[in-house]
This record gives sequence, structure tokens and C-alpha cells, in this order.
Amino acid sequence: MPRVFICYRRDDSGGYVNFLYKLLCQHFSPQEIFRDLRTIEPGEDFVEAIESAIGECEVLLAVIGRQWLTIADSHGNQRLEDPHDYVRLEIASALQRNIRVIPVLVGRASMPTANELPDDLKRLARRHAVELTDRHFETDVTELANAIRSALGKATETLPRAYIPPPPPTYNLPLLEWCFVPPGKVKIEGVTCEVGAFWISKYPVTYMQYEKFVNSDGYSNRAYWTNAGWAWKGDKCNPEIRWNSPKWHIDNHPVVGVNWYEALAFARWLSTKLGTQSLLLPTEAQWQRAAQGDDEREYPWGGHYDKKRCNTFESGIAKTTPVTHYSDGVSAFGVWDMSGNVWEWCLSKWNDHFVFPEDNDPEGEDLRIVRGGSWFNLHSFARTASRYRLSPYYGDVFQGFRLVWGLT
Repeated sequence: MPRVFICYRRDDSGGYVNFLYKLLCQHFSPQEIFRDLRTIEPGEDFVEAIESAIGECEVLLAVIGRQWLTIADSHGNQRLEDPHDYVRLEIASALQRNIRVIPVLVGRASMPTANELPDDLKRLARRHAVELTDRHFETDVTELANAIRSALGKATETLPRAYIPPPPPTYNLPLLEWCFVPPGKVKIEGVTCEVGAFWISKYPVTYMQYEKFVNSDGYSNRAYWTNAGWAWKGDKCNPEIRWNSPKWHIDNHPVVGVNWYEALAFARWLSTKLGTQSLLLPTEAQWQRAAQGDDEREYPWGGHYDKKRCNTFESGIAKTTPVTHYSDGVSAFGVWDMSGNVWEWCLSKWNDHFVFPEDNDPEGEDLRIVRGGSWFNLHSFARTASRYRLSPYYGDVFQGFRLVWGLT
């Protein structure tokens, strides 16, 4: 019999809930936790099943992400304002039954005020919330489990917990923050890929960060370059340094005009400064995993394009935007700017037909994967599954990159 009911919106917090569920199953039996349709048997009436589960549960977790209040239906109406909305019905039913309701905040969401809630949910605003932070997610879930256990009157013994290593340091680089991505699967051109856990930079690398690399010993140090990259830098290919254009040089905007060799050199330089050899460009599978989450989203925020959530050609901006601009466009794992703004270099070499494991050899002059689309491209290129490739020598005003720190 389920004793804990997890209430959430997939478009708002589905990726977080998948990880939350896995961690809670280390503290409670999976049979004690009800998690939407996946817990319902085939052929069972899901409305009756949900109502029955709420009636039997002792604790309801209302998982609230940054878009929980504002998500709209296909007609543009806020779902929470619909009296037949399932999230609203679930929480209202629990409140009416005096079931313990615990708001769970994810993705740096804020607790809604009573004025922002429908009348039958206003009591939710008076409930003490638990925040699950990206950096301390596993520890925060343990504290949440203790609160649930207290409500259920259970003993404090727990099963062994999953270990999440701390993120790499930041080297005093502004806006260098990290998001944890748990192990999971992605499908690329029909090929299923197992992806291990990793940390990914929350934002694309900015001009301010790249300048640190250029102004220190980084850009001119042979140790950070591949053979082909150093040959390019040595004027073998008459390189045009495009990242230093004053027009695009804005501190909190993504650095652009960086070719693949320059991006990898930055990653190697920062690895040395942080005392780790694990900082790299993301593989194609890692990039897609961070963008899609566990529910294979078409866009980082959900299933439909929204020009208010990313910077693509349709947005009409015609230039880059600050990496912190689109708070409603983050992925399930809290990663920003993965659709639009700038194409992002991946470590992986291009293959006309995707092959896994990927070829991530840093040497050579092969075409390299770029992902995410840009301010210059239509939104179809900004889909999480959209693939493209460029010469590693090529750097233009719609290209940037971000970093990963692998754990396996």
C-alpha cells in the first residue's frame, strides 16, 4: 500500500522527480511510494487509482519547480486555474483530508504565496517547504526522508545511500556553477546510450571566463592544445581570431567565435587550475542527457517550442543574450541555455550514422558535433535531439561551448 504520494508536473519537474524517486526508494519500499501513472497497473482506471492512492497515503509531496505556477495548456490557459487540473485536485484532496502535505522545491523554485494560489490550495502556502538543491540533492533528500519517516512514525534506520561526489571548484570564475546529472539513458538516431553520472556547467562559458584563460598562461601555452590545434594557432591555416570582436565582447554573454581547438584548450587549462584532469567538452550523449532529462523532452523545458524561453531566430533578437536571461528555459537538471543563444561544441567526432561508444579522440581534423542551435537559427535546430557538425577550425558568432566533469 502506498504511504507517500508524489504530486508533480512532468513539464515542470519530471527529471527531478525521477531522481527523487530513486533516492527515496533507498529509504522506503517502492511499494510505499505512489508516483503517477507509472505506479498504476495497465487497464486500471487512473482517476480512481489516483483518488484511492491519495485516500490511502499519509504524506503527499507537492514537487514545485520554477514553472509550476505558470505552465499552460494547449490553449494558453494556466493549468492551475483549471478546477479539473489533476495537480490541483490531488493537492486539494490531500488538504481536505488533513493529510500531511510537504511542498518540495526544486530547481531554485520559490514557494508560492497564498495570493498566487486558487482558493482550494491557499492552505498550501502555510506549509513549511523543503528545498532540494542541485549541489546537495542527495543530502537534502535524506533530510526529506527523515521528515517523511517522522510523519509516518517509522524508525530512523536507512538503507545504504547513493553517493554524489561534490562538484569541481570554480577557480573564482564568475558564473561558473555546476549541475549534477545522474546516470541514465539517451536515444540518438535509434541507438540507446548508457550515460554515467557527471557534472555539467550550468551556463555556457562566458566572455569574462574566457578572458581569464587568454590573459593568463592559457591561450599561449602549448601544453593545452592538440597537435592540430597548435598547428592552426601557429598560422598553418591562417587563423582568424574571432572571439575578440568588440561587438560580441560582453562579460555575461556566451563567448562566441571559438573554434573546437580553442574550446578544448580552455577546458584543459581550467582542469590544470582546478587540479583535475577530468574537465572536458561534453560528449554528444552527455549533452543530450543534460538537455532532455529522464523524460526525453523535445526542448529542455518540455514538449513545445516557446520563443519566450530561448533565443532563436524566431525571438527576433538577432544577437546573443546573457546566459542568465532565460530562467524558464532550464532543463530538468537545472542547466540553462541549452536551446538557442549559441551552438555548443561537443567532444565527439561526427559520423553520418551515430555509433556508440562515440569516437572522442581529441586529436585529428575530423568534423565535430555541435548541439543546441543559436540565435541565428530556426527553432528546429534547438531541439534536444537535433544534431549538426562543423569543422574544428570553424569559429563564428553563433558558436560557443560549455564544460563537463565526468565521474566515471
